Amino acid sequence: MLTVCWHNAPKGVPIPIPSSSVSEGPTTTLDPAHSFLNNLINQPDISHLLNSNYRQHQTTVIQHDLDTLEHQDGLINQLINANPLTITTHNTRNLSDTTKFAQLLETLTLHKVDICGVTETGHTTGQKYKTKQHPEFAAYWSTSVNRYAGVGLIIHRKWCTYIQSTYLQSDRFIYVDLFFKGHIKVRIIVIYLHADPTTRMQRQTLQAQIIDLLKSSQKEHYHTIIMGDFNANLERFYNSVSKHNQGNWQYAIFHYLQQNRFSDLHRLYSTDQAHPGHTFISPQNGAVSRIDAIFTSSNFPFASLYCHTRKFFLYLSDHLIVAAYFQPIESKQAQQEKRLRTRCKVYNVQKMEKDDWQNFSTYSDKYYHDHNFKQYEQLPANRHSLNLLWTKIKEVLVTIANKTVPCSFRSSEDRLPKSKSLTSCYTALKKINHLLLKFRIKLISQSIWPDEHEWAQLSEMVQQIIKEHHLESVVLPTIIIMNNVRLLKRQLLTIYKLIYHKVRLEQRHLEQVQMQHNIKLRCFNYEEDLTRMIDSILNRDRRRIVLDRLLVNDPLHDKVLITDPKTIQTHAAQHFQQYALPQNTSPSMNERWKQQYAPKEYIKEEWYQSIMDPPTWDEWRSTIQALPNDKACDPSTLHNEFYKHAGPHVTQLT
Repeated sequence: MLTVCWHNAPKGVPIPIPSSSVSEGPTTTLDPAHSFLNNLINQPDISHLLNSNYRQHQTTVIQHDLDTLEHQDGLINQLINANPLTITTHNTRNLSDTTKFAQLLETLTLHKVDICGVTETGHTTGQKYKTKQHPEFAAYWSTSVNRYAGVGLIIHRKWCTYIQSTYLQSDRFIYVDLFFKGHIKVRIIVIYLHADPTTRMQRQTLQAQIIDLLKSSQKEHYHTIIMGDFNANLERFYNSVSKHNQGNWQYAIFHYLQQNRFSDLHRLYSTDQAHPGHTFISPQNGAVSRIDAIFTSSNFPFASLYCHTRKFFLYLSDHLIVAAYFQPIESKQAQQEKRLRTRCKVYNVQKMEKDDWQNFSTYSDKYYHDHNFKQYEQLPANRHSLNLLWTKIKEVLVTIANKTVPCSFRSSEDRLPKSKSLTSCYTALKKINHLLLKFRIKLISQSIWPDEHEWAQLSEMVQQIIKEHHLESVVLPTIIIMNNVRLLKRQLLTIYKLIYHKVRLEQRHLEQVQMQHNIKLRCFNYEEDLTRMIDSILNRDRRRIVLDRLLVNDPLHDKVLITDPKTIQTHAAQHFQQYALPQNTSPSMNERWKQQYAPKEYIKEEWYQSIMDPPTWDEWRSTIQALPNDKACDPSTLHNEFYKHAGPHVTQLT
């Protein structure tokens, strides 16, 4: 007999108790009620009823559970243990009932949902007061009340600190803007389109409004999630697109999403993309369709992990919940590493003096002896030895440069680094501004200011700023009292204004230097690189194709969708390497071309006898010394000065 163990049994389903014949451990005495239940469960009819009810629960109540993810233990572990960002959407079919709303919040808590978009809520004006005191969730509801529509967005309170603005004025769609660190702007839109086909004009107007909203979101550099009840069959839309049909007027928003490379997450993570599964069951005739979905814009900053549908048992609805999982927000350390990867390291060789280059040469010879680079001087002359020798030369020069050459990190937008005087002025302004906040009028009126010990440290900091920026000396009081606090504040404001004007002068000087640099660069491009000059004049940027997903023909699994960037890069490179290979052998040349490539009598062979002779040491040294200064090859980032000023032993390797 099959024994069933329930972890989360729905209401109204009795919990089967394991039979005592298969239980292990010491025997315990049961009261009459337990004995009655044991006798009841051992009856074949009751046991069969419980098992069939359990199987029905597994197949109908919980849709697409994680057990369907075969051979993906890492993904399952990440979904369960890594606390991913969980975003769901659900048509609740009226949420004005307080009990049903409490059951929804309990469901979101049990399944650790972070953001849930609810549609067809039919809520009243008092709905916004129901979550005021809820410890875990905050809710945003459409302010326009419509008993046949209504949308809402329930957000876990840990994400509320990122909310910057909301739009709640429509009864059919709302959105919330979230700003994350790293200049990441996310807009979450929840929509509920008209279901009645007779309201064609209203639906077309609503779709036009949403498309305008998506366009403005893209223009303002928002990463967008749009989800909800679209009340249009997505499978019919994709079937229409595959047949190159113009499509029904109901599919206008789907056409825009597809043309702008929005990802249908439910379809993307379905085993059968042609039939991902239904999200709605008609209560009249039992017909099924997929009308609820979650779409994300291209290059969404949080990588999606999985998407499926679920139906929970705490409340009733004829729609399934669509749930999508995303990777957690990056930690501060990961954000710092990402910022470092987006900046390039620049060696400031112009700051190197004669003594600095002497230290560079001495350290290079020391590194040469400590790491036994002498073994590479007698390598045979072949390609492998040449590659090995270049790798070792680059290793020693980069290591020495990191130790002895000053460097800075620049982003792609910074053509010239900011001067040290400018950055020190910014630092001083920040410190004084923070100090002035302690002398606000509200605090002074209440006799609140830094005490003697704190003011001693702050006074020393101010005197150091005055000395560093060569300002006129100022006598600051040793103790702050009511008689001198306002005079002290005026003194600090005077220091702040002086440094502020100095910053403006430094900034103006930096702008002039950048203008001169760009003028010289344009003149140089006019003589050396006309293509770059024309691109600069016409503001033409290099256009790139972003491959964020790739469909690969696999011999075992037919077609496989790949989203890993490194794997996509490998397959793309392999494709373009083999794409242009000739399928057939090239035809033989005719007599005319054979004569063209035949040896010429007027060309003497002795002219080329010494062309492969290696250069002499003096020729090589003169070539190295003739290289222009403050130049570096892009792949290696090694300045020509590194080769010129390397020690004698390292120079011998080159």
